Amino acid sequence: MLGSIGACNDLDFFSCACVCVCVCVCSRLRFSFVYIILIIDVVRPRRSYFNREHKESAKELFLDFLDEPKDSERRVNRDGVYESYVIEGGKGGEESVHIILLDTRWNFEDGSTNGIEADILGDRQWAWFENELMNSNSTITLIGSSIQVLSELNQMYKPVKYKIAREFGKSIENWGAFPSNQKRLLDIVAKSSKRTRAIFLSGDVHVGMIDSRLPGCWMPYETIDATSSGFTHVAVEEVRPKWVTFFYKLMTPSKFMPSWWYPKNVVPPIYMGLNFGEIEIDWTERKLDINILDEDGNIVIKKEVAFTSLEEAKAGNENEKPPTRDECFRERAMTDLQKQLTFHKAALFILFPWILVLVFALFLWYKFVVRFIFCTTLGRSRKKSKRA
Repeated sequence: MLGSIGACNDLDFFSCACVCVCVCVCSRLRFSFVYIILIIDVVRPRRSYFNREHKESAKELFLDFLDEPKDSERRVNRDGVYESYVIEGGKGGEESVHIILLDTRWNFEDGSTNGIEADILGDRQWAWFENELMNSNSTITLIGSSIQVLSELNQMYKPVKYKIAREFGKSIENWGAFPSNQKRLLDIVAKSSKRTRAIFLSGDVHVGMIDSRLPGCWMPYETIDATSSGFTHVAVEEVRPKWVTFFYKLMTPSKFMPSWWYPKNVVPPIYMGLNFGEIEIDWTERKLDINILDEDGNIVIKKEVAFTSLEEAKAGNENEKPPTRDECFRERAMTDLQKQLTFHKAALFILFPWILVLVFALFLWYKFVVRFIFCTTLGRSRKKSKRA
């Protein structure tokens, strides 16, 4: 275990748990990343993370579980459990991978009641993060975040008039929900582009996906956010009552989110089954593979990334057009009508089992109740007419 950010059960003010297992195979370096995410109750304000009474003791228990030394920097001097590691690789250890695990819970301060955007990392962690990147000489940097960096699924709910939908949208947390924080994060990473190549690893949403943005959107090279979430449970299996889950599985035999939910080219393929992520770095071929695997270890989503695609583009190509706003801000650039249609299609999918049950109940009610009453009443009236 290289490191972890997170907590389990009721210790939910930390970031997610990120477990990185490193296995060196010949000239390759392989990482498996798993994000253990808590289900946050919609009615509980996010700002409650900042004022938890027992977070210091919870931090100690969490670090005890990781066998963290009593005099470690993370225990003694850090306001949170963020950490970084450098793993040597390549021929003779000439190259390395820098792993940075952020804590998006400890310092989270929600200023929404005063009309101020939340600060996710806090001053000390922002300074630490920038220092880590600007002093990095690693070939690849993997940045672990408990919440997604690029995807903005909460945008779907903003124009919807139903209160329950808007509240649910607010509960979907990602960096895009805090635009100035997102910009600050990506600006810091972009500044380090001449020193290292960065890829984001995230969780939280109980699905697996690999999202990306074109060079020029956020960074001079392709921005990648690989999400692995749902090692023990996923969203489609958390629905209550349990019989509804049966219908959902029938409706998604491939375990992928239906492509008709979203407009074309807005959201990448989303795997809704149990999953974990793997990054395999091939120093010889100068590339890395980002994989999302199912519970049997089969690759369900794959992205091959050449080291050259994570380098700043060379000047001089005048014919290359900059990416459009729609390409950089896919969900945000959708029209209100598209967002409302997306929400209603999702709502139809969610309600479909209940509609089936209602139709079946109405059929039974008609067959055994209405017909019985009608036939009984009609029979009595016929008997009376015969007597008359």
